[in-house]
Amino acid sequence: MSTKKNVSMPIDEKLADRIRERFADLPHVEEKAMMGGLTFMYNDKMCVGIFRGDLMCRIDPEVYEEALEKQGCHAMEFKGRVMPGFVLIDATGRHTKKQFDYWIDLALDFNKKAKSSKSSKSGKPSRPSKPTVPSTPTKPSKPTTSSTPSKPSKPSKKRR
Repeated sequence: MSTKKNVSMPIDEKLADRIRERFADLPHVEEKAMMGGLTFMYNDKMCVGIFRGDLMCRIDPEVYEEALEKQGCHAMEFKGRVMPGFVLIDATGRHTKKQFDYWIDLALDFNKKAKSSKSSKSGKPSRPSKPTVPSTPTKPSKPTTSSTPSKPSKPSKKRR
């Protein structure tokens, strides 16, 4: 596990230590100051963190609604927008080891199938490529002919 990073905003160090302890035996874990809190990346993918004093977990969107019904769990909002697949768990939902482990396990399970935002050696997230559009219009070199005979056109009716 990488070493602790300096974080400019106050975080719940006890919660951070609980996460560090749980992730201690996992390879490829990195702590990053992100989104106004502390994020734990696992296999180059956001997994869990601390956001506004709560445990933040990235979970499978398929279990998202069910998770919101659990004690202490609520939807994560960032910059006024609900973040689908991200939940926050307050102290009442993570107090016991069993509760805490449930949320960490849920996040680790989803991490196996989550997509990484790191796609290249540069470390920059990938962006969908734009379709190639020729800068000048191209004309077909030969007129296209159809093997099926075309129907004769009907004479147009003019109104008087």
